[in-house]
Order: sequence, then structure tokens, then C-alpha cells
Amino acid sequence: MNSAAVKQQPLKLCVICEQEKQEGIHVYNSFMCNDCEREIVKTNTDSPRYLFYLQQMKKINLPTVNR
Repeated sequence: MNSAAVKQQPLKLCVICEQEKQEGIHVYNSFMCNDCEREIVKTNTDSPRYLFYLQQMKKINLPTVNR
């Protein structure tokens, strides 16, 4: 199979690192890249980096129900 036949996924903006990436997970209406997901999971809660992740995750909004 040649490379032209392989369809590329569109780039999405990661809510944590704010970089465009292809692969990751969707959390409600936001996207988190695989790299950030791995870093969050392995970061100790007493690390200064953990506070950064918490701040960035506050950008994730819960979906609302329209009535």
C-alpha cells in the first residue's frame, strides 16, 4: 500500500500542551494528546508540574444539555 492511500487524521489542539497532535483522547468536548495523558498519569501529585496539569484541565468544560 502506498503512502497516498493512507488517510491522515486531522490535527487537533491539545488542551494541555496547546500543540496540534493527531492522536489522543477526547474528554467531553476537549482533546488531550497521548503524550500529555502519559505525563499526567506518571506525575506525582507533589510535583510542581502537576499543578500545571490541573490548571490546564480546568479548561475542559462539561457539556450542557439544551432544553
